[in-house]
Amino acid sequence: MEKRILVVDDDTMSLKRTKLILQKLYDVIFAESGEEALELLKTE
Repeated sequence: MEKRILVVDDDTMSLKRTKLILQKLYDVIFAESGEEALELLKTE
């Protein structure tokens, strides 16, 4: 089972950089707000 990480940041460039770094090792889910992150936690 691949480890999954939820990354929350309102800066799109930071999310893109983080994706480049982490996607090779983890299943990464991204959210641009706290509200979006909470919804993802319910469904993922």
